[in-house]
Amino acid sequence: MDNPMFSLDLNSYTPRQLAMIVATVCERPAQVVPTSQCGHPLVVQLRDQTILINPNICNLVDLLITGWVVRYRPELRHTRKVRGMTEDGKLVWTNFDGVDPNDVSPEVSFQFTDRAIKELGDIYPKLSGWRGWLMRDSKALPHIVWDQIDVGDATADGHGLLVSGPNFATNGRSTIDAVADAIRRNELPVKPLPGLEDSGICWTTRPITLVSSHASADNYEQIEMQLKNERKMLGTITRCRMIRATDMLRASNSLDLSAGLEINSDRLADAVADAVAGIPPRPFENRDDHRVKQYDPDQHIGVFGLDAHALKPGSFLDPGVRQTMALILIKSLEQMRMAFSVIAFRDVLIEVDGRLVYIHQPIKIKCDAAPPDAAFWRQLQTLIKISSSKCEASASWPPVHFLTLASEMNLAARHGKYSAFHMNYVSARAAPMESIIDSQSDRYRRAADHIDMTIRKIERQHSGHWDDFRFICKELKLGGRKGGAVSQMSDYHS
Repeated sequence: MDNPMFSLDLNSYTPRQLAMIVATVCERPAQVVPTSQCGHPLVVQLRDQTILINPNICNLVDLLITGWVVRYRPELRHTRKVRGMTEDGKLVWTNFDGVDPNDVSPEVSFQFTDRAIKELGDIYPKLSGWRGWLMRDSKALPHIVWDQIDVGDATADGHGLLVSGPNFATNGRSTIDAVADAIRRNELPVKPLPGLEDSGICWTTRPITLVSSHASADNYEQIEMQLKNERKMLGTITRCRMIRATDMLRASNSLDLSAGLEINSDRLADAVADAVAGIPPRPFENRDDHRVKQYDPDQHIGVFGLDAHALKPGSFLDPGVRQTMALILIKSLEQMRMAFSVIAFRDVLIEVDGRLVYIHQPIKIKCDAAPPDAAFWRQLQTLIKISSSKCEASASWPPVHFLTLASEMNLAARHGKYSAFHMNYVSARAAPMESIIDSQSDRYRRAADHIDMTIRKIERQHSGHWDDFRFICKELKLGGRKGGAVSQMSDYHS
């Protein structure tokens, strides 16, 4: 068997890359969600061209085959009455006889899958040697549905789904109960919560994948309309950030330059022509002229952290509102044309067998390599919609958030050489853990110390200018040590 020149492991690709691969195969926009949360390894939802695939069982070949099946969507849309297909490819119409009308029957699924394998094999002959789950197991079939996907609530690998829209349904079990069971089975390892080690509270991380129905998700133009009234504020903040970053880079670069003259190769090329024209040649210039004179987006990398519990509607000037402020900061990163990531946090605090456990649930809305396109803003709008309702057992602990932001900055910065780093953060306004932390205790000070330590560590790893647009609650800001990063953050009253 010939080895492919690329990885067949789905974990080697981002969901956006997988979606681009499927869109190329099926010739229409598609959404790919790598997850082991569904009961079936491979689920295809036809209405929104959404594929849920288990990367631990399936590989890239299975995704290509499934993407080719999506090409048959015009034919498959009638499968509520289709019971089979003749050898020459003509559909046989009949009733389902008890089969759920939302599902495509196994017989039809088999015939369309077999047809996709043969057609792909004719176009890509080597595909037959790169065997996936659908080709290894003679009984393996994708589960094809038209409208509704049934998803679970917790997984053995510690990942979860945050679903939105009428085309997704859970199995009716409480997410908190499912997570608690995973902790009891040691599938989600726990450790003492940073800054609250003496409280007995433990924490664990459960990354969340946001899945939304294209049909039900609000259009991202709503965000544009929301920012329309803040256009002046947005322009001011963007210009301020660009000028500030450029000035800081100019100042830092000038420290590395020695005084005196040096030959400018561009001027040297024009020296002969200048002499012929009677113009005194000027091949030399001051070293100081090499300093940064204008904003260069390629020198900048950004990570934006957002507490999803902070997403409340309102205007920029309302101190109790964070939604518009967060959108302005994200939009300013887009206007600065830099690469940036966006991570939201939808954390909860639950009780498991008499002890409190903090569940850290990061949701990566955008990776640094992905463009801030309509899909990104649609995902962000979906998160806003979900977060507008009260989250069961909602909690927030910024020291954990900054650990994730620092890890994401390390991940993003490895792709290039950067001189300016933008690690922005918008927290919930309410005091974190206020129901279990005495405001007179020193726990907020210790939490602030932990954040300071995390920021100092990441800044030592990446030397350059650091943008500090960060908003945090008043209690943590007051707990920050003088001169520390937390004490210099903005709160919702300043």
